[in-house]
Amino acid sequence: MVKNEHYVPRFYLRRFSNNDKIFAYDLEKGNMFQTNINKIACNNYFYDINPVELKKELEVYHRIYNLPDEYFEKTSDDIQFIEKALSRLEDKFAGMLNKFEKDYSLLKDEEFLSTLFLFLRMQSIRTRSFRNGLENIATQTTQWLKSLKIKNVENYPLDLDPNEIAKLNQLKEIISLPSLYDKSKKFFGNYEFYVGVNNTNLDFIISDNPLLYFEIGFNDICFPVNPKLAIIMQVPEAKEEFKLCNIKPDGNGVINLTNKEVLKYNVLQQNTNAKYLFGSKEALDTFNLCMIYVYMNKLITMEQDLNQ
Repeated sequence: MVKNEHYVPRFYLRRFSNNDKIFAYDLEKGNMFQTNINKIACNNYFYDINPVELKKELEVYHRIYNLPDEYFEKTSDDIQFIEKALSRLEDKFAGMLNKFEKDYSLLKDEEFLSTLFLFLRMQSIRTRSFRNGLENIATQTTQWLKSLKIKNVENYPLDLDPNEIAKLNQLKEIISLPSLYDKSKKFFGNYEFYVGVNNTNLDFIISDNPLLYFEIGFNDICFPVNPKLAIIMQVPEAKEEFKLCNIKPDGNGVINLTNKEVLKYNVLQQNTNAKYLFGSKEALDTFNLCMIYVYMNKLITMEQDLNQ
């Protein structure tokens, strides 16, 4: 049984590490430290779920795919069903990303794109930050209902701890077919896909909530594959001012990014309700220096405006 379950996969953290050692910048404390990828972006038994609740949520698959009862009972009785399912997806996508780094044409391959979508979707809703938001909602809802002296609510387990309600709601979202279908229509119907090549002196960094903007549905989304390569997804009908990158791709769908675009995408990683930023020490140091420079310029501009 897996105890330490990662909400940012180790294979993905490894791409921004050196020999499985990665630097993390704590956005709350303002300090940087080095750690092993096995010890960060994880919680004990984070995805483990009561088999009774799991069976309820998986019943739709039982019906749609006409699964044998014996197989369904055995599979849905596994408390670590979610952890194992996510691990299988990670293993498949990790191999695909290794190939993509050498062959950009995979961005036109149907299987690669479908697996990319599944990974992006899962990663956007499986994090600690996503759980925290659900915990806040559950806590406020429970307190409000109890303040009204309400003891029973249909489809709301008022007897459960709000943190358990949040966990259950997160895992429901992860295995929800309607939610997955709706998101897939928007993804494949709205976005065009490009290769973002980063030959600048700035590396891509990531956070422990790296794909919040995928879940929100931004017009311009950057998925860093490694510090020097990304997959960029843009809504072609969006106005230029609503995109972070306005550089036109070449005939092969490759966008050669400048420092400006890399910094913009890195800033998004910082503004994701995340706790940590990840990368090399040099990348995080450079990013912090850039942010200090940006903030100083803003202060200077504000002072000049006030003096006018």
